Amino acid sequence: MIKRNLIYSIIFFLLAGCSWGPSFFHSRANSDELAAGINYFQQSNKTVFLHLIETRIGSPEIEDALWYLALISEKLDKPNIARQKIKLFIRSYPSSSHKKAAEGKIAFLDGLQAPHNLKEKAGGEKKESQLKRSPTRTGSDKISGSFVTEYLYDEQLSPSPSINTQSRLSEFLDFRWRKGSGPDLRFNFSGMNANDFLTSRNNRTRLSKFFLEGNNVDWFSNFRIGRQPSSGSTLFNRFDGLSFSLPVFLVTWTNNLGVPVNIFATDPLAIESNRKFYETYLSVVDFGHITGKVYFTQEYFQDFSTRKAMGLNGFWMYDTLNITTLLDRDIDFNKFNDGMVNFDYTHSVFRYSGLVEYRRNPFLDYGNALADPWVVTQTPPITSLDVLQQIKTREEIMQLALNNSQPTLDYSLGLSVELSSIWRVDFRYGETFYNPTDLSSHILTLPLTPAEKTTKRYSIFILERNFLNLNEIASTLFLYSPGTDSTNTSIVANLLKVWPNGFQGGLRFRYENTEFNLSGGNTLTRIVPGFMVRYPLKNGVEAGIEADYTMEQNNASPDMTSTIQTRASLSAPF
Repeated sequence: MIKRNLIYSIIFFLLAGCSWGPSFFHSRANSDELAAGINYFQQSNKTVFLHLIETRIGSPEIEDALWYLALISEKLDKPNIARQKIKLFIRSYPSSSHKKAAEGKIAFLDGLQAPHNLKEKAGGEKKESQLKRSPTRTGSDKISGSFVTEYLYDEQLSPSPSINTQSRLSEFLDFRWRKGSGPDLRFNFSGMNANDFLTSRNNRTRLSKFFLEGNNVDWFSNFRIGRQPSSGSTLFNRFDGLSFSLPVFLVTWTNNLGVPVNIFATDPLAIESNRKFYETYLSVVDFGHITGKVYFTQEYFQDFSTRKAMGLNGFWMYDTLNITTLLDRDIDFNKFNDGMVNFDYTHSVFRYSGLVEYRRNPFLDYGNALADPWVVTQTPPITSLDVLQQIKTREEIMQLALNNSQPTLDYSLGLSVELSSIWRVDFRYGETFYNPTDLSSHILTLPLTPAEKTTKRYSIFILERNFLNLNEIASTLFLYSPGTDSTNTSIVANLLKVWPNGFQGGLRFRYENTEFNLSGGNTLTRIVPGFMVRYPLKNGVEAGIEADYTMEQNNASPDMTSTIQTRASLSAPF
């Protein structure tokens, strides 16, 4: 689960390359954290705090997540982004309890834009305040953030004797400062520290964000300097460096340059001086119903170019139709890393969706050559490109990298039905082809030609909202996935209730069964019941505890493995 701060969450939903639309079946959402974020949002308009992790269609959190992200965009004075999110919300959830409020927000935002549009149509000149790019603000500086501490304890109960498999204490600090007067300057810090009581070798400290940000300062619409999130077009999550954006006519021109962060480094302040990258892209928001970007990126190991690619991602949304596209082509390899088209259309209470995506896993990069079996089995092992360069030509390294990037072709169809404000049902079908033998045949003709491996997915997701008038949310996901190597069956069920005082309680259950078609036809079955509770204390402080009991049985072994996993946490916003 990937925690993101507020602005990163907005970027996550804005960029189609990271959007939840094309992805489904596997729900990775954490309703507990989302509910906590909503609770903080409702308690104070000054501290807008939202822990939002990666979500997928087929999870009950998406509806509230999209609604509150739209409200947050409005509070951050981003009306275009807010308008896009609210329209998407209305189209996706026409029976939502927030629908009337959403329609009111749209009318209000359109009203804010009307005087400006009418004046332009009349040929009037823009006001001086519209041309000024450095607004002066007055007031005291603002500090906000959160501190979370959690303790994880896992114990394998059987087979006997029992074994303590995890005992770790972690602290997370998210700190934000905003200058109260003059230019809009902000400082962001996010880090964590973990102490493993079983072995100190697993102790770690991580610095996720440490950057100064400015918005609408002189001619810059935005700039950042320090450790910060990447844009999504690169092959890493964070980088140390500089990012700045300039308005150019109707688009925004953004440039990022620096060095990627090694998430496995033991020193949280370590800078990977042997790696560097540059990225530039043009982006638009709600221009002719289009939001997206066109980009170029290049990454280096020392002076060796490992990735050079160009691409685009974005979406076109008009009324009840949304079309999302993503394209990434590597210039050195002269091959596509990704090509995706996704659509969804809403009519009445029905929502239809479909996707076709060709993708390489992982994306082409010369660094993939280090995973080749020939490289791994060398004595001593080759662990860096500078050593591999001494014994292989660039063309040979390219071939090794190509051999370790698997192409896949994915199709999917979906139908969502809002039966009422209480019930929603999603039906999904998907099929993935690994190393397709004839790509053109797969796209243009039916039946599809064989691939090296295939996997099909059939799923039904049922969501219930306050059916018992207990302010509860319940969901159940049924998934059946037959494939070349294995057949998987899973059931995931969740029940969450929120009391008027903010107390939250939930039950969850997961069943997984995997039948391997190879290795003698072994079967692995896993049953995991669990629960969670969160109790609000004073001043937004919240205590929580959750536990899961895992029972795992492999038919190749007479012994069943049972493990209890617990997590206790305390969070405090400020």
